Amino acid sequence: MSQLIPGVQPCNVGLLLAYVFNLHWNSRTKATPQSFGADRFDDDHAEERKQKLFYFNWWNIALSRRLFLGTAVIVYIEDNVSWGVAGLILTITMAIAMATFYMGNPHHRHGLPEGSGMAPMLQVLGCS
Repeated sequence: MSQLIPGVQPCNVGLLLAYVFNLHWNSRTKATPQSFGADRFDDDHAEERKQKLFYFNWWNIALSRRLFLGTAVIVYIEDNVSWGVAGLILTITMAIAMATFYMGNPHHRHGLPEGSGMAPMLQVLGCS
C-alpha cells in the first residue's frame, strides 16, 4: 500500500481497515437495540412520529461518536496512558449506558407475548 500511496504506513492502513470493518459490522448487525427503542413510539400519532425521527437522529449521532471513541480515543489511551485507565473509562461508560437504559424502561411499551415463542425461531430455521 505504501508503494501505491506515498507516506502511508502499514499501521495507518490497519487502523483504516479496522475502522471500515467496524462501521460495516455495526451497520449490519445492530438492528435490535434500535427497534427496541422505536417500539415506544406510536406511528398513528403525528407527535410521536416526530419524536421517533428525533430518536433515530440521536441514535445515529451516538453510534458515530461511539465508533470514534472506541477506535481512536480508547486505543490512544491504551497505548499512551494505561490499559487500566482505558478499562475504567469503558466501565464507567457502560454503567452510564445501563443506567440510562433502565431509567428509560418505564417509557417503553411492553406488549404481552402472543402465540408460541418457538414459532418465529422455527420459521427462521426453515427459511435458512
